[in-house]
Amino acid sequence: MIDGVAASYARRTVAFAIDTLLLLMLPVLGFIVAVRLGTHATIVFLYLVMVYGWFFWLLGFWLVYGVLMLRFFSATVGMMVMGIGVSAVAASSGTGLSWKCILARCGVFVVLFIPTPLPWLLGVFMPLFDPERQAWHDKIAGTKVIRVGPRAVPATSGDRTAL
Repeated sequence: MIDGVAASYARRTVAFAIDTLLLLMLPVLGFIVAVRLGTHATIVFLYLVMVYGWFFWLLGFWLVYGVLMLRFFSATVGMMVMGIGVSAVAASSGTGLSWKCILARCGVFVVLFIPTPLPWLLGVFMPLFDPERQAWHDKIAGTKVIRVGPRAVPATSGDRTAL
């Protein structure tokens, strides 16, 4: 079982915002590189963005980014900054995430957004109401977002600094 304390909704939200900002910079950087490479590269880049759209472009980045970061670090950059990480619910302490958990978690997160943002938004707010603080993608994948690092211990009732 997981030894860590469930991460707060505030930490999850800020981590998500950091990751989103990082991923939104990738197409901008791609465009800058394409412009520097010349007219042909710029046209190809703009064609790819127009054909696949920013929406699917960003979802693709999210999927690849999430899978790679969780596989090698059990956390995204935003999660690392916020002192949280992802752990498998059934894993013993110190065991990394399996490919099955990673692909399920990232896949559900991305796929829920494709038909309409509503199921995704419901899943995003789910940790506010779930006693285990798990979103849909956590429940389906058998994962939990936990606090990591020196403050990863249960806060006492008088501790007002716990976020």
